Amino acid sequence: MIRLGRTVGVFFLAVLGMACSSGPEATEVPSSAPPPDDAIVARYADTTLTLAELDSAFVDAAGGPQAAADSSLRAYRDFLDRYLHFRLKVRAARDAGLDTLPRIRREVHDYRQERARPQLLRTEVYAPLARTLYERRTQAVDVSHILIRPASSSDTLAAYREAQAIADSVGRGVPFGDLALRNSDAPAARTEGRRGYRGRLGYLQAGDIVEPFEDRMYAVPPGGTSDIFRTKFGYHILKVHDRRPAAQPVELAHILRRPQGDSATSRRLLDSLRTEIRDGPLSFAAAAREYSQDRQSASKGGALGEVTPRALPPPLRKTVAALDSAGAVSGIVQTRFGYHLLKLIDRSERPSFDEAYSELKDRLVGQPRAEERTAAFARTVRAEVGAAADTARLLTIARAGSVDSLARPLLTHADTLSGAARPAATLGDSVYTVDQMARHLMQTDGGAQTTVAELMESFLNEKALQYAATRRAQTDPALRREVQKYRNGTLLFHYVQDSVWTAAARDTAGLRKTYRQNRTQYQFPERVRTLVLRTPADSVLRPYATRYERDSSITAVLDAAATDSLVSTDTVYVTDRSADVYRSARAAADGEAVGPLPHGEEWLFLIRDARLPPRPMRFEEARRRVVQDHQDRLERRVLRRLRERYDAEAFPERLRVLLVLLLSAGLAGCQTEAPPDSYVARVGTHYLTGADLDRMLAGMGPVRDSTEARKQAVDQWVTRTLLYREAERLNLSSNDEVQQRLRRQRRAVLVSALRTRLEEEADVRPTPEKVRTYFERHKEQLRLREPYVRVQYLAAPDRPTAQTARQALRTPPAPPDTTWARLVTEYATDTTRARRLSRRFVPQSRLGQQVPALADRLADLQEGETTPVVQASGRYHVLRLDRRLSEGTPPELDWVEPKIRRRLRIRARKQIHATEVQRLRNRAQADGTLELP
Repeated sequence: MIRLGRTVGVFFLAVLGMACSSGPEATEVPSSAPPPDDAIVARYADTTLTLAELDSAFVDAAGGPQAAADSSLRAYRDFLDRYLHFRLKVRAARDAGLDTLPRIRREVHDYRQERARPQLLRTEVYAPLARTLYERRTQAVDVSHILIRPASSSDTLAAYREAQAIADSVGRGVPFGDLALRNSDAPAARTEGRRGYRGRLGYLQAGDIVEPFEDRMYAVPPGGTSDIFRTKFGYHILKVHDRRPAAQPVELAHILRRPQGDSATSRRLLDSLRTEIRDGPLSFAAAAREYSQDRQSASKGGALGEVTPRALPPPLRKTVAALDSAGAVSGIVQTRFGYHLLKLIDRSERPSFDEAYSELKDRLVGQPRAEERTAAFARTVRAEVGAAADTARLLTIARAGSVDSLARPLLTHADTLSGAARPAATLGDSVYTVDQMARHLMQTDGGAQTTVAELMESFLNEKALQYAATRRAQTDPALRREVQKYRNGTLLFHYVQDSVWTAAARDTAGLRKTYRQNRTQYQFPERVRTLVLRTPADSVLRPYATRYERDSSITAVLDAAATDSLVSTDTVYVTDRSADVYRSARAAADGEAVGPLPHGEEWLFLIRDARLPPRPMRFEEARRRVVQDHQDRLERRVLRRLRERYDAEAFPERLRVLLVLLLSAGLAGCQTEAPPDSYVARVGTHYLTGADLDRMLAGMGPVRDSTEARKQAVDQWVTRTLLYREAERLNLSSNDEVQQRLRRQRRAVLVSALRTRLEEEADVRPTPEKVRTYFERHKEQLRLREPYVRVQYLAAPDRPTAQTARQALRTPPAPPDTTWARLVTEYATDTTRARRLSRRFVPQSRLGQQVPALADRLADLQEGETTPVVQASGRYHVLRLDRRLSEGTPPELDWVEPKIRRRLRIRARKQIHATEVQRLRNRAQADGTLELP
């Protein structure tokens, strides 16, 4: 068996599972009366193990009552031995004082925080905020605003008075748009054609803007104006024009006619088509195929697919909102593209709160409202349990004049200053030192710019959250059991590591003895030594194949590959258990080449070097297996000593009744298949065989034949199996909603598999010629529908670094490519994103989604301007707008090529899908399996 390291120790119960066996013993009925739950089934030292405890552990380890029932009496007795051994090792670890070691206490503390903190924050922070977002996002609000920015952070009174004067003018009836045009500090307010012109932002939803703005937006009735309020951008006055239900995505079809001089002809044709469609002789799809001038959708019966109403031109948006039912056809609608008839195919249903929670939480993470609520909850905990900081001592040790001074000296001097280890803060019964506060400062983003007051607040808030998470873990029964299991598993791991694994690895004499005693078991099978070249594309390998065919020189191939960055080489010893792609080398002759061959995401070129006959392994070659065997021997010896030391005794004969009780409760007997003859790992009745492992390793690239890769693959299998068994143990599959989701998922998976198979049989990748043709034919429709921008953007790890980068960006003229490359290399935490955004134009809205921290700032930037440094998600962001292309600009091909390729792929997939559906429909109608009203 391959050792699984720490995973075995921490998740001990899951690997104490049973190998199900069949036979008369599995159904044997006891003659005695059932023992009580407190019947003793094992004892050691001063501790007894009752039937109830073993029963609970057995069901837990098996993955639930049903899985426990699928076990034999032999398996249950085997579990008793395993569980007793586990308890003995944990007892020995406690007696050795391992549970008092700081590193183990820290591990358990960290695990408790890891498990309890997310639950705590969901309950106290994210769920309430997400619920508010969910309820508010049922409506979209049409708003305008006026922004007055203070001249400086220290002088806000003048800005407030200016805002008050504007509010007075609004009250006297001066048009809001006129006031915004003359007074708003938002640059878009005076830029005609941009969102925000004359203050008009249009329809917004919760989550699109900062919380104070959002609160007023939903509180003010249509036609009303807000009070003056402040955000991080300045002072605002807000006016609500309208409020309407937020539109869910819809599936649409349309017929388009482009007028050629005389618009009346187009209108008459559409009007007559609408009458025929409404009265029945003509279907909408047939009319679209014959008459629509939108060639992209006409071939699909006018289908546009699923669209978001907000993305439609205003006339179509209003029309879609008025269509009251699936199948409804609109009147004639005019847009800048021509005249349309619309058909509503379907409306998407709004997801439930639970279904929407993950997306809502993603919107909230890093937002000020979530950070503020987290801080508020932490302050509540501090007030409840009592918290204080010794400000005078902290200022003295940090050599700071006031709490508004920077705490930076702690970063460099705390370890050398007298008094650094003395108490500086308390929370409940816990006492914290300046040392600990200094470490907290080091781990804080922007710590060098943090004041002493901010440090005290941040530190005490963090400790309050840790306290609340610990309290939750102690009061929640499920969490408490989970932490206890982890603690025992950690003790088990360290005990076995010290007494077995490390001891075995260092016992050179014992290893040599084990090797000598089992030498016949350490054998290499027949192998084929094979040189493997790997590349991302077969075209890279073809010159190597040609070279080898000409020269038959492995050395020449290796020399050429050594200077080729696209080629990696390694030697694989191929056996009859190797992945299929290598087995072709076994059938080849020595010196023969095979390939290029596809393998996952790469291509292989194989050169068979030589057949190696079976032979015994030398000690160094067998060392890994020898160590495992010696560990097994040593562990058996340790267990014998523990049983003697603690006078351990088990009573397996008392287990027979429990198995019958399980069976009589209606649970099935042992119905699982017999275990395989050999396997690599086991979790309960789930086995990982050598063939399974080989299949897993087949897609792991060049390192897949290494010992580390095998351990990693086994660990991944164990993790997935443990999670599956835990879900089974909790009987989650019996939940009605889960059953519905499983049924829906099964149908969706099967339909998706069929679509994938159809697409694999027909290549849907558009050729460059098709992309170019589509671009030339649809240039007019491809005009930019929103502003596109090219920016120089980077996220830095701390504020000073970001300020330095910002200063370089603001220095005219714009940084040349070489300077920008240097800035990215020196300051950016994500160099790939920084380089990508500087090379291409992207939709402004998409960039706002990619860099949410700067979305609001970006809308107000002029070309050549740079944003202030903004902190968000643990990073400091700065952006310079290089160029902005306005809505309606004719695009270059490279700007829209990804969109075109996506459209062409979708078109090809839908055509394949439509053809197959029609074929299936015809067949079903022919054989009578389809009935329609």
